[in-house]
Amino acid sequence: MSNVEAMPFEDLPMEEVKDFSGIKNINLLYDIPVCIKVKLGTTMLTVEEILKLDIDCIIPLNTNVGDPIEIYANDVLIGYGEIVIINEDIGVKVVQIKKDAINKLTK
Repeated sequence: MSNVEAMPFEDLPMEEVKDFSGIKNINLLYDIPVCIKVKLGTTMLTVEEILKLDIDCIIPLNTNVGDPIEIYANDVLIGYGEIVIINEDIGVKVVQIKKDAINKLTK
């Protein structure tokens, strides 16, 4: 049986990294998939109301038409956007990026 000994490594201070251009092989990270979610709004329903849901029911949300919607990357709020229609598809136009979002995603 061999004797295995842990080697100490210094912690990488990610909060100090502002410019990723100097990091070698940063392009290795470019192909990593990130889940993007857009939250139109929220509401509270009782169990009874949920059980009564049927086709053509409308669930009211707490967001008004024209309000910015939240954009998430891996469940971290990264910005706000507006709903846009592209032909027959729905998209999101980014209108604001949160400056501290990169720090949360790299921790």
